[in-house]
Amino acid sequence: MFVMSINIGLSSVLRQFNTRLKLVEGKCMPVAFWAQQKKDYQLLCGLIEMMDRTLAHIIVQSFLSNLYYICVQLLNNLNNMEPWTYSVYFWFSLFYLIGRTIGMCLFGAEIHTESRKPALILRKIPTEGWNVETERFLELINNQCVSLTGNGYFFITRPFLLSLTGTIVTYELVLMQFNESGTLDSPSSDPCE
Repeated sequence: MFVMSINIGLSSVLRQFNTRLKLVEGKCMPVAFWAQQKKDYQLLCGLIEMMDRTLAHIIVQSFLSNLYYICVQLLNNLNNMEPWTYSVYFWFSLFYLIGRTIGMCLFGAEIHTESRKPALILRKIPTEGWNVETERFLELINNQCVSLTGNGYFFITRPFLLSLTGTIVTYELVLMQFNESGTLDSPSSDPCE
Protein backbone atom coordinates (compact mmCIF):
# COMPACT_ATOMS: atom_id res chain seq x y z
CA MET A 1 0.00 0.00 0.00
CA PHE A 2 2.92 2.34 0.71
CA VAL A 3 4.37 1.86 -2.78
CA MET A 4 0.92 2.32 -4.32
CA SER A 5 0.38 5.61 -2.48
CA ILE A 6 3.80 6.88 -3.61
CA ASN A 7 2.89 5.90 -7.19
CA ILE A 8 -0.41 7.78 -6.96
CA GLY A 9 1.36 10.88 -5.64
CA LEU A 10 4.04 10.90 -8.34
CA SER A 11 1.56 10.30 -11.15
CA SER A 12 -0.67 13.11 -9.85
CA VAL A 13 2.27 15.54 -9.96
CA LEU A 14 2.93 14.55 -13.57
CA ARG A 15 -0.79 14.89 -14.30
CA GLN A 16 -0.73 18.46 -12.95
CA PHE A 17 2.19 19.25 -15.24
CA ASN A 18 0.29 17.80 -18.21
CA THR A 19 -2.80 19.83 -17.32
CA ARG A 20 -0.67 22.98 -17.36
CA LEU A 21 0.67 22.05 -20.80
CA LYS A 22 -2.82 21.28 -22.08
CA LEU A 23 -3.75 24.94 -21.61
CA VAL A 24 -1.32 25.92 -24.39
CA GLU A 25 -2.03 22.97 -26.68
CA GLY A 26 -1.92 24.03 -30.32
CA LYS A 27 -0.72 27.58 -29.51
CA CYS A 28 2.48 29.33 -30.51
CA MET A 29 4.46 30.04 -27.38
CA PRO A 30 7.84 31.82 -26.99
CA VAL A 31 11.11 29.95 -26.67
CA ALA A 32 11.46 30.95 -23.00
CA PHE A 33 8.15 29.27 -22.17
CA TRP A 34 9.24 25.93 -23.63
CA ALA A 35 12.66 26.21 -21.98
CA GLN A 36 10.92 26.64 -18.61
CA GLN A 37 8.58 23.69 -19.30
CA LYS A 38 11.55 21.49 -20.21
CA LYS A 39 13.31 22.53 -16.99
CA ASP A 40 10.19 21.74 -14.94
CA TYR A 41 9.90 18.35 -16.65
CA GLN A 42 13.55 17.60 -15.83
CA LEU A 43 12.90 18.51 -12.19
CA LEU A 44 9.94 16.10 -12.11
CA CYS A 45 12.10 13.38 -13.65
CA GLY A 46 14.73 14.07 -10.99
CA LEU A 47 12.09 13.71 -8.27
CA ILE A 48 10.97 10.37 -9.71
CA GLU A 49 14.58 9.15 -9.96
CA MET A 50 15.21 10.15 -6.35
CA MET A 51 12.10 8.29 -5.18
CA ASP A 52 13.14 5.32 -7.30
CA ARG A 53 16.54 5.17 -5.60
CA THR A 54 14.90 5.50 -2.20
CA LEU A 55 12.22 2.85 -2.79
CA ALA A 56 14.24 0.42 -4.92
CA HIS A 57 14.65 -2.30 -2.31
CA ILE A 58 11.06 -2.01 -1.11
CA ILE A 59 9.75 -2.36 -4.67
CA VAL A 60 11.87 -5.45 -5.35
CA GLN A 61 10.85 -7.02 -2.06
CA SER A 62 7.17 -6.28 -2.69
CA PHE A 63 7.17 -7.79 -6.16
CA LEU A 64 9.19 -10.85 -5.15
CA SER A 65 7.06 -11.57 -2.10
CA ASN A 66 3.84 -11.09 -4.07
CA LEU A 67 5.11 -13.37 -6.83
CA TYR A 68 6.23 -16.00 -4.32
CA TYR A 69 2.99 -16.04 -2.34
CA ILE A 70 0.82 -16.13 -5.47
CA CYS A 71 2.76 -19.17 -6.69
CA VAL A 72 2.51 -20.83 -3.26
CA GLN A 73 -1.23 -20.16 -3.06
CA LEU A 74 -1.81 -21.54 -6.53
CA LEU A 75 0.29 -24.60 -5.72
CA ASN A 76 -1.76 -25.18 -2.56
CA ASN A 77 -4.86 -25.12 -4.72
CA LEU A 78 -3.65 -28.40 -6.20
CA ASN A 79 -3.92 -30.04 -2.80
CA ASN A 80 -7.32 -31.13 -1.56
CA MET A 81 -8.87 -28.63 0.88
CA GLU A 82 -11.33 -30.47 3.10
CA PRO A 83 -13.12 -27.91 5.27
CA TRP A 84 -14.91 -25.14 3.42
CA THR A 85 -13.23 -22.55 5.67
CA TYR A 86 -9.84 -23.42 4.14
CA SER A 87 -11.30 -22.93 0.70
CA VAL A 88 -12.80 -19.53 1.61
CA TYR A 89 -9.52 -18.38 3.14
CA PHE A 90 -7.56 -19.63 0.14
CA TRP A 91 -9.68 -17.81 -2.45
CA PHE A 92 -9.85 -14.61 -0.42
CA SER A 93 -6.09 -14.48 0.15
CA LEU A 94 -5.34 -15.40 -3.48
CA PHE A 95 -7.58 -12.66 -4.87
CA TYR A 96 -6.16 -10.19 -2.36
CA LEU A 97 -2.59 -11.01 -3.46
CA ILE A 98 -3.47 -10.77 -7.14
CA GLY A 99 -5.35 -7.50 -6.62
CA ARG A 100 -2.47 -6.03 -4.64
CA THR A 101 0.04 -6.98 -7.33
CA ILE A 102 -2.12 -5.66 -10.17
CA GLY A 103 -2.76 -2.44 -8.25
CA MET A 104 0.94 -1.91 -7.66
CA CYS A 105 1.67 -2.51 -11.36
CA LEU A 106 -1.12 -0.28 -12.67
CA PHE A 107 -0.43 2.61 -10.30
CA GLY A 108 3.28 2.35 -11.06
CA ALA A 109 2.64 2.20 -14.80
CA GLU A 110 0.60 5.40 -14.54
CA ILE A 111 3.84 7.31 -13.88
CA HIS A 112 5.28 6.08 -17.17
CA THR A 113 2.03 6.81 -19.04
CA GLU A 114 1.79 10.36 -17.68
CA SER A 115 5.44 11.05 -18.50
CA ARG A 116 4.75 10.32 -22.19
CA LYS A 117 1.74 12.65 -22.54
CA PRO A 118 3.69 15.91 -23.07
CA ALA A 119 4.98 14.45 -26.35
CA LEU A 120 1.40 14.38 -27.68
CA ILE A 121 0.96 18.04 -26.78
CA LEU A 122 4.29 19.01 -28.38
CA ARG A 123 3.34 17.29 -31.62
CA LYS A 124 0.29 19.56 -31.91
CA ILE A 125 2.36 22.75 -31.97
CA PRO A 126 1.91 24.62 -35.27
CA THR A 127 4.92 24.82 -37.58
CA GLU A 128 5.48 28.52 -36.92
CA GLY A 129 5.61 27.81 -33.15
CA TRP A 130 8.22 25.06 -33.49
CA ASN A 131 11.69 26.01 -32.21
CA VAL A 132 14.89 24.51 -30.84
CA GLU A 133 13.56 24.24 -27.27
CA THR A 134 10.44 22.34 -28.34
CA GLU A 135 12.60 19.98 -30.36
CA ARG A 136 14.89 19.38 -27.38
CA PHE A 137 11.91 18.90 -25.08
CA LEU A 138 10.36 16.32 -27.42
CA GLU A 139 13.69 14.52 -27.77
CA LEU A 140 14.05 14.43 -23.96
CA ILE A 141 10.60 12.88 -23.57
CA ASN A 142 11.14 10.28 -26.28
CA ASN A 143 14.63 9.19 -25.12
CA GLN A 144 14.05 9.04 -21.36
CA CYS A 145 12.16 6.22 -19.63
CA VAL A 146 10.53 7.83 -16.63
CA SER A 147 9.18 5.20 -14.24
CA LEU A 148 9.92 3.47 -11.01
CA THR A 149 12.16 0.45 -11.27
CA GLY A 150 12.91 -2.52 -9.13
CA ASN A 151 16.49 -1.48 -8.35
CA GLY A 152 17.13 -1.28 -12.09
CA TYR A 153 16.04 -4.89 -12.73
CA PHE A 154 12.69 -3.99 -14.29
CA PHE A 155 10.64 -0.92 -15.21
CA ILE A 156 7.10 -0.75 -13.86
CA THR A 157 5.13 -0.21 -17.06
CA ARG A 158 2.00 -1.77 -18.52
CA PRO A 159 3.93 -4.41 -20.50
CA PHE A 160 5.61 -5.41 -17.23
CA LEU A 161 2.22 -6.50 -15.87
CA LEU A 162 1.81 -8.83 -18.85
CA SER A 163 5.29 -10.29 -18.40
CA LEU A 164 4.63 -10.80 -14.68
CA THR A 165 1.41 -12.63 -15.50
CA GLY A 166 3.24 -14.78 -18.03
CA THR A 167 5.88 -15.62 -15.44
CA ILE A 168 3.28 -16.71 -12.90
CA VAL A 169 1.47 -18.88 -15.45
CA THR A 170 4.74 -20.48 -16.59
CA TYR A 171 5.87 -21.30 -13.05
CA GLU A 172 2.47 -22.71 -12.17
CA LEU A 173 2.48 -24.97 -15.22
CA VAL A 174 5.91 -26.26 -14.24
CA LEU A 175 4.79 -26.81 -10.65
CA MET A 176 1.67 -28.63 -11.84
CA GLN A 177 3.80 -30.95 -13.96
CA PHE A 178 6.05 -31.68 -10.98
CA ASN A 179 2.98 -32.32 -8.84
CA GLU A 180 1.55 -34.77 -11.40
CA SER A 181 4.81 -36.69 -11.48
CA GLY A 182 4.72 -36.96 -7.68
CA THR A 183 7.89 -35.03 -6.88
CA LEU A 184 6.01 -32.37 -4.86
CA ASP A 185 3.95 -34.78 -2.75
CA SER A 186 4.34 -34.74 0.99
CA PRO A 187 7.43 -36.61 2.17
CA SER A 188 6.93 -40.16 3.30
CA SER A 189 7.64 -41.23 6.85
CA ASP A 190 10.54 -43.39 5.68
CA PRO A 191 13.25 -41.25 4.04
CA CYS A 192 14.87 -44.34 2.46
CA GLU A 193 11.89 -45.18 0.25
